[in-house]
Amino acid sequence: MKESEKNLINTEGERIEKENKTELLGLELTDFEEKYLTGSLDLIKQQEEAFDENDIREAKEDLERCLRNHERDIHYFVAKDKADQIKGLAGYGREELSPEVYYLAWFAVDKELQNQGLGGALLKKIEEELKEKSQARQIIVRAWDKGPDDPLERFYKKFGFEKTGGIPDYWGDGYDLIFFTKRLKPKKEVKNENH
Repeated sequence: MKESEKNLINTEGERIEKENKTELLGLELTDFEEKYLTGSLDLIKQQEEAFDENDIREAKEDLERCLRNHERDIHYFVAKDKADQIKGLAGYGREELSPEVYYLAWFAVDKELQNQGLGGALLKKIEEELKEKSQARQIIVRAWDKGPDDPLERFYKKFGFEKTGGIPDYWGDGYDLIFFTKRLKPKKEVKNENH
């Protein structure tokens, strides 16, 4: 830890001597529960430049399905303050056709806390959980392509994701889908038996 980071103060004025950004912000990361549903949806609604009404409906269905799904193929967690106000939401699920590949599900950070490390802390939490799953090989992100100056693209690249492809006009004319991927395990050497 840098000397300048040793005396950081969280939102309650308490000194923090850890690198944990969520603690620095006075937040706790915890598993998603039904009591966090409304706050999580409100957080998604706050991101109006990224999500429309259809997205919000889909998010509600996904979060409710997560609550009902006992097998937990999809997992969410929230960053909450001491009053249980949701300040961050992140989730991941397993790709149906490739069980070693996981996707980033709904991901949102309170606008007032953006660019303060919370998004990175949420992403790090996902990566840590996936690395514990011995079969997790890579994680993918699907996003709306807003061009190379998009803060979202810079965010994912900062955390080691690579832009790996896309589909033009996926969400409608002019709304291209792009993919970012990050390997969690090194590639295995594939031997070509057909000389």
